[in-house]
Amino acid sequence: MKRIIAFLLMFVPFVCVAQNLIRCNDSTFYFVSQKENYYAYLKLSGKIGDSGNPRVIEYNNKALQAMLINKQKYLSRGDDDTSILSEYVLGEMNYFTNLFQTKLQVTMVPGQLLTGQKVLIWYFDLPESQLETNDGKQITEPAMKQVSISMISEGYIYSIGTTQFKYQSLDELTTLLTRLITTVRFSHEPIDANTLCGN
Repeated sequence: MKRIIAFLLMFVPFVCVAQNLIRCNDSTFYFVSQKENYYAYLKLSGKIGDSGNPRVIEYNNKALQAMLINKQKYLSRGDDDTSILSEYVLGEMNYFTNLFQTKLQVTMVPGQLLTGQKVLIWYFDLPESQLETNDGKQITEPAMKQVSISMISEGYIYSIGTTQFKYQSLDELTTLLTRLITTVRFSHEPIDANTLCGN
């Protein structure tokens, strides 16, 4: 799993967002993202591990990241959710294209949650990447795609992402991310652990 986390961190764009983990019990946690005075609380049920980086956690043996971004710089194509999310994804693709020094093709699939909230599932194939272990050996990870889901809450874009490896299915990961994003609670102020955990 450490190699998977290391791989994901190779191409996670740096975002100025504070994050931490609130533990309710041995199997229920909240992954908290903060941007300015806005908070997102992602509920996670299962096994949680420390990735060694506050931007990425190990969740049920998958590397998981969450990002909260101000939407203001993504309004040039329109101010509806689909336009904003599409512009955000295209901006991310510019970042990844520059990082990998190769043209990447993104697939964007709009969707809607049962609440009526619009989401955008997006993914792209990853070029073959080399990792270096602590002893200097090269490892080729069987990573296939970066997979994310994004939505808008008030003035912010919230995204959850993971990496698909050869032993995982894309449908499984998009289903997981869609389920996870339905658990998010947003707030303009911190929510204490007792309130979150129902104590």
